[in-house]
Amino acid sequence: MSNADARRLARELAEPHLQRLADDLPGVRAAILASSDGFELVSVTVTELPLSQLSAMASAMQGLGDALARETGLERSRDIIVDSDLGKVVLMSIPGGPPPLVLMVVVTDQSPFGQLLLQCRNCCVAIGNDLKNRTSMPASIAS
Repeated sequence: MSNADARRLARELAEPHLQRLADDLPGVRAAILASSDGFELVSVTVTELPLSQLSAMASAMQGLGDALARETGLERSRDIIVDSDLGKVVLMSIPGGPPPLVLMVVVTDQSPFGQLLLQCRNCCVAIGNDLKNRTSMPASIAS
């Protein structure tokens, strides 16, 4: 499968999961699926945010997290959390790639932290499983 096809498939499979996350979690401002090279693949937004810039930052931060994890013997970063008085930003790797993908969720302070982490992890696993199941099928079935 070409990189363009993998991105198209990720976009198609991820959108309903992002929408469910935004619908079920209080305080969501945006849920973005970004590629490892910093491009927004799909997003669900409630408020206006600079999605291209956020996608690039998500990718860069995930890369920094991976480098930090390697240097400290932790192998690979899975999650990055930015916590502020006004809300949080959660970055999570989508398991089971290729392609390497990162979920970024921006929430207000109205989003309970435990629920935020659980919903984000569930979303990542669901996207990863969908990608794995779809890309492991023979081409004639997956199409």
